[in-house]
Amino acid sequence: MPPTILVGNKVRYRPRDVERWLQSLESGLPPDLHEHRPEPTRGPGRPTKAQQVRMRQQAAAGTSSQAHQPPSPTSP
Repeated sequence: MPPTILVGNKVRYRPRDVERWLQSLESGLPPDLHEHRPEPTRGPGRPTKAQQVRMRQQAAAGTSSQAHQPPSPTSP
């Protein structure tokens, strides 16, 4: 089936897509109808549990190295 276009609640097809689809039925080859559509981009989303644990460990390692350092002496 060719890609659809929704106009309100009605389904419409582009004539060139219908022609390509009909030609592909005659030739037996599948049409490449999705060549004009860009790939959807996804945002970073929520981190996985493994990523959360790794970030927590890295944060703890970064703060623990600073926490074990003695304070610098100040002269009065």
